[in-house]
Amino acid sequence: MSEGIEFEGNVIGTNTKTDFPTYANEDDDKPKPASVCYQWWKRPSGVAAVCLGLLCVLLLARIIGLSVHYGVIGHQYFTERDKLQTSYNNLTEERDQLQIKYKTLTEERDQLQIRYKTLTEERDQLQTRYKTLTEERDKLQSERESFLLVKVFGNSNYYVFMEQRNWEYAKQDCLKRGAQLVIINNQEEQKFLVSLNIRFWIGLSDIENKGTWRWVDGTPLTTAYWGEKEPNNEGGGEDCAEIRHVFTDPVKKWNDNSCTSQLNWICEKPID
Repeated sequence: MSEGIEFEGNVIGTNTKTDFPTYANEDDDKPKPASVCYQWWKRPSGVAAVCLGLLCVLLLARIIGLSVHYGVIGHQYFTERDKLQTSYNNLTEERDQLQIKYKTLTEERDQLQIRYKTLTEERDQLQTRYKTLTEERDKLQSERESFLLVKVFGNSNYYVFMEQRNWEYAKQDCLKRGAQLVIINNQEEQKFLVSLNIRFWIGLSDIENKGTWRWVDGTPLTTAYWGEKEPNNEGGGEDCAEIRHVFTDPVKKWNDNSCTSQLNWICEKPID
């Protein structure tokens, strides 16, 4: 009986030992033994894959971290760069303004120096002019104070010098002025000179010949108006004559004195 048993489907064989037909998908629904399960973690390639994956994750994380870090640094860099650029621009503008101001101040300084030089020259000129005018003023004051045109007497002008000098100086000063140390020709002229009421040299001396009195024009003395007991040649050196108001006589006022004494003097100049 075992032979010839026919089943639906294909008959595999006629052996009494039952052989079941094998279908293509027959083992799909059957549980697999544990020994044949897919244990990928035990394979070297799986470990390598896992390590590689972890490494990739770490690298990705590192890349992301670096990107964030350098992004922040980059932002700070550009911010600082912009600030520095702005500061640089501001400093450049300030420098330009300072250069303009410096140039302006330099020009003003040069103008002030020129003005200062001009004012200095003007000051020096004014000082020179002031000095000249001062000298002229002093000279005029000295001339005004040093002599006084008293008045015309007879045919002469009489100049009374108020400064005091020795007899020789007085003589030479009168000659420089085209005049002579006063020569007394008569009593009227003597009275006129006495009326001036000052002590002064007259043009009379005995310098050339002791005891022989002569006028400065060389003429000998003929009419004299010596004071009492004069000339006395006191001390042995009185060789020049003066008018002195110590004598009681109203006319006789002559006195012999040392020629080195310092007295006023009168120059006489004929009227042309």
